[in-house]
Amino acid sequence: IYSAGVGPISSSVRIPGLSKNNVCFLKSVNDARRLRSGVIDLLERASQPNLSEGERKRLLTLVVVGGGPTGVEYVGELNDFLNDVAGKSAATKRAVAPFASLAKYMRIVLLQGGADLLPMFDEELRNSARASLENGGVHVMTNTRVQSIDSKERIRILSKGDSTEEV
Repeated sequence: IYSAGVGPISSSVRIPGLSKNNVCFLKSVNDARRLRSGVIDLLERASQPNLSEGERKRLLTLVVVGGGPTGVEYVGELNDFLNDVAGKSAATKRAVAPFASLAKYMRIVLLQGGADLLPMFDEELRNSARASLENGGVHVMTNTRVQSIDSKERIRILSKGDSTEEV
């Protein structure tokens, strides 16, 4: 799991395990570069021949926390990037896709604590953004908060109704 915390750090300080060792924040251009390099590194690691399917799925489950403008934009761009390198986008259908064999293992999860993505915008835009992401294959989880971050590979989430699960 590779998670990108995009919300205000002050709202996140109560989360056990939250540190730069376990998550990548998206607050600056340098953070964006670090995220891109990290995703490419995960793709390269997942392409190693000695890995099981489970290990590939684990490496390529990318979790983004925060359904505001930054989180939604990042998830859209991340999804486009993964579709390009996996050969799933129209632009790369005929081109060589360096990670085509990994397409079935790639998964993006967007966690949002509130009921809607982009809560500061009107309902039509909120619904359109969510539909666009979900139609692109992003798993959107609203009313879901991070309970703890055990490591880069394990995040415990708490959904509305107090059910805890690991992502």
